[in-house]
Amino acid sequence: MTYYQTVKETAKDLKKDFKDLSTADALLIAAKIEQAELIAGAIKDGLLVNTSHKPVALEAIAMQLGFKGNMSGTDLTEAVMSIHEAISDKD
Repeated sequence: MTYYQTVKETAKDLKKDFKDLSTADALLIAAKIEQAELIAGAIKDGLLVNTSHKPVALEAIAMQLGFKGNMSGTDLTEAVMSIHEAISDKD
């Protein structure tokens, strides 16, 4: 089922359950539900979280760009600065 079909079906179900809900509101809520499910699926599939000992996708990208720090003990600013320094050192 496509994204559009899923949103349409969810909106239809919402309208059945909540009689006072407008079509526009039902579609908006349905789209938000589907968006949350897509994000949850991406997280589950290893984009942000991984149960194996391999780095997740975002960590792997950072490593390829030159980040050498501790992934769990840093914030985004420190990671970007580390990558910038690694790239600058290569020149």
